[in-house]
Amino acid sequence: MKTTPQPLTQVIVSVPRPAEDATQELLARVFQTTASSYFSERTQKSSVAVYLESIPQQTLNKKLESIRTELKTFRELSLTSRTPVLRVKVLAAQDWAESWKNHFKPFVAGGMFLVKPSWIQRKPSRGVHEIILDPGLSFGTGHHATTRFCLEQIATLARRGQRLSLLDLGTGSGILAIGAAKAGLGPIRAVDNDPVAVEVAKANAEVNGVGSQIHFAKSDVSRLLLAPAKTYGVVCANILAVVLEEYAAQIAAQVAPGGTLLAAGILTAQFAAVQRAFERHRLSLSSTVTRKEWTSGVFQKTSSR
Repeated sequence: MKTTPQPLTQVIVSVPRPAEDATQELLARVFQTTASSYFSERTQKSSVAVYLESIPQQTLNKKLESIRTELKTFRELSLTSRTPVLRVKVLAAQDWAESWKNHFKPFVAGGMFLVKPSWIQRKPSRGVHEIILDPGLSFGTGHHATTRFCLEQIATLARRGQRLSLLDLGTGSGILAIGAAKAGLGPIRAVDNDPVAVEVAKANAEVNGVGSQIHFAKSDVSRLLLAPAKTYGVVCANILAVVLEEYAAQIAAQVAPGGTLLAAGILTAQFAAVQRAFERHRLSLSSTVTRKEWTSGVFQKTSSR
């Protein structure tokens, strides 16, 4: 029996790009769900939001008050010049889905991947792999500069013609693992600490015809072993700088000797600390890419001493 889509409660905060990650963490922590974000080239602002299917008004009010209190601290941390405005809106599920069609445009990364939603009819050029990725309530679309960086580096590595294994830490929508599979890398393992993200990534991989080529699992970076039974030719770590720095030893241990670590999700001001953390574990920086306030790095694992 066909059911009528239920209205969604949208909680959204508009912030400058440097405050995007902190805002996502705040909304995700308070509402216990993953927050999505969209950066507007026109306004140069990030819209960070959660979409709630059902929540009592009293509970919502308490959580909103908690968020407003923490948003006031953003000025003290120099993340924003003024306290961000929190907005709440009730909208029909189909209206939310339709609104993404105005924002999610196809793009080509590394000359090898065409990332597009299913409603776009554009066909990839010769030698370009199509990644179909429809936005969901909680996960991104690959437009972020750090995600593009990782896709570009995967394309560069794939062109060398080696059969490289890959570990995708914090897979989210699964876009990097999907791109790697289409480019011929393997075997591929993709993990996320959010079980919903893992299911979304699995579904996206199936849509793209590479579900059988990727092993998805719920896991946390803190659980990575310092002496793993298996290491990888490529490790993608597009996660928060504080996590990269704290668990540098565990992340570095996953990279095979001579292998590559793609470290992203790092604000430029935080990059030096992340670099020092990885260099203590036989990872040397070979190149960086800076886009706006984000700096991402390619690290190479040296042989055992």
